[in-house]
Amino acid sequence: MSHQAVELLSVSPKSKGGKSDKKEMTALEKHVSFFDRNKDGTVYPWETYQGFRALGTGRLLAAFVAIFINMGLSQKTRPGKRFSPLFPIDVKNSHLCMHGSDTDVYDDDGRFVESKFEEIFKKHARTHKGALTAEEIQKMLKTNRDPFDITGWLSDYGEWKILHNLAKDKNGLLSKDSVRDIYDGFRVLGTGRLVSVFVAIFINMGLSSKARPGKRFSPLFPIEVKNSRFGIHGSDTDVYDKDGRFVESKFEEIFKKHAHKHKNALTSKEIKQLLKTNREANDYIGWFSAFLEWNYYMT
Repeated sequence: MSHQAVELLSVSPKSKGGKSDKKEMTALEKHVSFFDRNKDGTVYPWETYQGFRALGTGRLLAAFVAIFINMGLSQKTRPGKRFSPLFPIDVKNSHLCMHGSDTDVYDDDGRFVESKFEEIFKKHARTHKGALTAEEIQKMLKTNRDPFDITGWLSDYGEWKILHNLAKDKNGLLSKDSVRDIYDGFRVLGTGRLVSVFVAIFINMGLSSKARPGKRFSPLFPIEVKNSRFGIHGSDTDVYDKDGRFVESKFEEIFKKHAHKHKNALTSKEIKQLLKTNREANDYIGWFSAFLEWNYYMT
């Protein structure tokens, strides 16, 4: 199967294989889980919409894709269950939605197949060794078509079209590293390997003890999601309250106060001004944390 939206855009007819015996999430499940915003194992249309918005797609496209994906995949991932008008997708059964006319980068259980991934670029990256042009992607899609598999053709086209639009560079090239990054969870938003490693270490070392009150120190620096509110720092926008709930008024305040050049968007200079305005006296950790978070959003 393909990548990025691939994991969810796999709106297809052909179900491959059965369930994996492994308790650890497969590569496909991890990607679908990105859209599970509250991490309860189920993805609803509004979560799919939020996920695509986080990836950088516009409102209209995100809404269309969310409806298309959830309506197409919901029942496939819920074998034996009654129809639900909320069109939920069970993450653990995402492998049941894999379609034909694809790259087979995921096996029947949704596990990543390195050899198939490498094959994409060996076969189709002609102009540039480690990147695909739009034309090469089109040729690849044509090569992968199974006879009369109309749904598979459309699904694969949609997946790669969105992937290319989101991850292409200034020259319109979809690099091998960018495609691979899509498979790596946290890096789905576009961070590189070095940044991802640094941020992962910084976050887990900084939040682990706070999120595990009363427990012994662990050299693995785990973070307990249920206690993530204890990691809220100062010198911030207060968009989350002390219990970790989203505060709409504080969110709107960010743009009302600081978005001067464009009504609903912030420039890098406006973000710097926002950070400076929010600084609390002598709160160096808060300053640094807020700086890293907002600079990550900008990348």
